[in-house]
Amino acid sequence: MTTDMAQLADRLNELENIFTQVKKELTKMLDKGCVTDSNIKNVVQKLQETIHCEDLTITNTTTEEGIQTEGFVESFEEKVNKLEKENEELCTKCNELENCVELLRTEYEKCEDYWQNKV
Repeated sequence: MTTDMAQLADRLNELENIFTQVKKELTKMLDKGCVTDSNIKNVVQKLQETIHCEDLTITNTTTEEGIQTEGFVESFEEKVNKLEKENEELCTKCNELENCVELLRTEYEKCEDYWQNKV
């Protein structure tokens, strides 16, 4: 997760640098008075290429992380199923033990009654 945060921070810095460069270029164009459609199109094209390349990198990274996440989910589901089965077994054993305790209690009371009658 820290690598994700580091990647996001790096991406943020890259985008800030890109926007700073674009701002400088546009400011120069405005100061020189040479704002033309072709100049603006060049800036827009450069921006789109830079952002598109970075988006492809992020998409590939996200896809790889998605594959890892799928493996984690499958492993997690297996563990959950195993624990649910174990829980059922323990509940069954608990019920059996409760029945045994009840039988012992009944037997104890019978013995107690028997000895009471003897005395």
